[in-house]
Amino acid sequence: MPVIYVNGKRLATITEQDADQQGEEDRTLAAQLLSRLLTWELQRAKRERQPQFLARQ
Repeated sequence: MPVIYVNGKRLATITEQDADQQGEEDRTLAAQLLSRLLTWELQRAKRERQPQFLARQ
């Protein structure tokens, strides 16, 4: 089963149900897509905690 790791630690194992929810039949592809999405969301969360972003709020 495909696994998503963060900093060398297992975050999630991608199941058939996860792949189905992503509209993918291939669990490996679903894991890659979810990994990219998580990376993007974590980067966005980090940006939103920067003083420049908070000053605009």
